[in-house]
Amino acid sequence: MALPGALPRPPRGERQPYGVVLSMEAGDPFYEIEVLRAPDDGTGSPSTASAESFAVLAGTAEILTDFQPNDRAFRHYLARHVKQGYPNGPDTSWFRASPVVLPGRFRNV
Repeated sequence: MALPGALPRPPRGERQPYGVVLSMEAGDPFYEIEVLRAPDDGTGSPSTASAESFAVLAGTAEILTDFQPNDRAFRHYLARHVKQGYPNGPDTSWFRASPVVLPGRFRNV
C-alpha cells in the first residue's frame, strides 16, 4: 500500500520522532497527577498486571509526550490524583493510543 502524497516527509537522513501526546489537567491543584501506562493484552484491552507508573505531573495543566517506537502497538493510559501522605484519588478510565509522527511543537515537550 502506497502512502498518500500529502503526508509530510522528513528531510533525507532525518528520523521522525514518534509518540503519544497526553494533555492533563488536575481537578485539584493541591494534588499531583500520576499517569500509568500498560501494554495492550492482545484483545484491545490494557494488560493491567503490567501497568506501571509512567510519570507524575504537577497539579496544573500539563502536556506530556510519551516517545515510543513506530510499532503501531496500542498503549493504554490512566491517571489519578496523588499526594504524599494522602490516599490516591480515583482512577480515570483507561484510554488507548498508538504512536504517531509528533508535530514539531511536541518533539521537545
